Amino acid sequence: MHKHEHTFYREEGNEETAVTVEFTMTPRVAATYWDPPEGGEIEIQRVFTEADGWAAKWSDAEDETWTLWLAENFEDDDYDGGYD
Repeated sequence: MHKHEHTFYREEGNEETAVTVEFTMTPRVAATYWDPPEGGEIEIQRVFTEADGWAAKWSDAEDETWTLWLAENFEDDDYDGGYD
């Protein structure tokens, strides 16, 4: 599995803080006539902020929100749709 990164923004008081999320995504497999599409599961490995570096913490709600967004929107350059 490849590691990927994406930046989100979190509100802290009156400021927005950039949060870089490092995650893995299982390879996507295109649907066939008999089988539905598979893969694309996201697992957040760690989170980076300027203040805390790669030791930053994140909440269960952030994990769920970010994972859902990544699963729906992240384009893995290695995935070709299953077509040759």
